Amino acid sequence: MHDKRRLIIIEIRYRRDRSFMSPGESIDAAKRQRIARASLHFIQHNPQHQRWPVRFDVVSLSGPLDDTDIDWMPGAFTAEDLHYL
Repeated sequence: MHDKRRLIIIEIRYRRDRSFMSPGESIDAAKRQRIARASLHFIQHNPQHQRWPVRFDVVSLSGPLDDTDIDWMPGAFTAEDLHYL
């Protein structure tokens, strides 16, 4: 996704059971690194985005499908947090 001249990478997570851990909490450091590497691959193969700042959002869905809670966390983590760029 993009917003003006910013590339927004969105990780969408779903957990039916809300009691153990939220979907957003399930994104550990290793998962953030995998998202970052996949994003870097995308950016390298799409030169029109190479100069754009990147923001990583998380959309968490939880609960049964007929009563799902949605939580959008813009800027859940940044490339600077990951030390990969």
